[in-house]
Amino acid sequence: MLRFHFTAEDLLSTRVAAGPAAAWELLLSLHLLQSKAGGAVFRSWRAAAVRTLTDAMWLRELFTLTPARGYSPDFLTPTGDLDEALDMIVRTPAERLRTELSGLAGKRTVPKLVAELLANDRKRLVDLLREYHRVALKPVWPQVLAAVDTDRAMRGRAMLAGGMDALLGGLPDCDWENRVLTVDYPVSRDVHLNGRGLLLTPSAFCWRRPITLADPKLPPVLVYPVEHGDEWTGAAPTRPLSDLIGRTRATVLTIVGDGCTTGELACRAVISAASASEHVAVLRGAGLLSTRRLGRSAVHRLTPLGRSLLHRGDLDLSAVPETTGGRR
Repeated sequence: MLRFHFTAEDLLSTRVAAGPAAAWELLLSLHLLQSKAGGAVFRSWRAAAVRTLTDAMWLRELFTLTPARGYSPDFLTPTGDLDEALDMIVRTPAERLRTELSGLAGKRTVPKLVAELLANDRKRLVDLLREYHRVALKPVWPQVLAAVDTDRAMRGRAMLAGGMDALLGGLPDCDWENRVLTVDYPVSRDVHLNGRGLLLTPSAFCWRRPITLADPKLPPVLVYPVEHGDEWTGAAPTRPLSDLIGRTRATVLTIVGDGCTTGELACRAVISAASASEHVAVLRGAGLLSTRRLGRSAVHRLTPLGRSLLHRGDLDLSAVPETTGGRR
């Protein structure tokens, strides 16, 4: 069992990550690619990745750093988006690199890539990780974002309804009691947070049980699996979003993105301001849009639920009219 010990300060500092951690998704997907874990859930994704990577001899080198079971070096999983994570890997201190790679030494030989890393040359590793992401993860990244957004919305609702007890007590394969979060884990460890809080990171490629860093001195993180349902395979949906909510409202969701006013929405969608307001009201009532007043304007944005629906909905972009200065 893995036990996180919380103080009152830790509860105030604990939060859910704003989105998927690209480096964790890289690592955990490499684990899944080497095993048969995930069954039907990841079967289609795994088959597509294997077909594309059949001739990629360099993949075996990544496998040596990321064995499907047991220890993988912590420096491979910094937080942030892909570019931020790879930049942090490049800047890993040499001493930390040597220490963490020594954890692999007794398990398997990793001569070429490790020799380069120990020589303080991270470029090839970063290039391999970026190429792997391009081939295996980029095609399904919209579904990863959707799955994580959906989980974050669910955790947010749980916390609003029941506070931190509901948030921590609702994590998969975890028990929350007396300020101790107990996680089903292959080894027994106690982690005292000591005021640092815990970063809860939902992951699309984490399977069955949560995972954390090996080094307890690093900023505490718990990566946990999101719910996919039996149908999640990384494949695109078979029915377009417009079939579900109508062509115009699907268009509105696509146009709103990270924010636009009612007037901008009407102009881009080539509909009247009154019609734009009506569609926004319906979508906001369904929890797909949020509205915030800035000065005299109301700015509409996608909610996590709306973004999730948009990612999973396979919207036919031909439904979105091309506009120039508000005209066709």
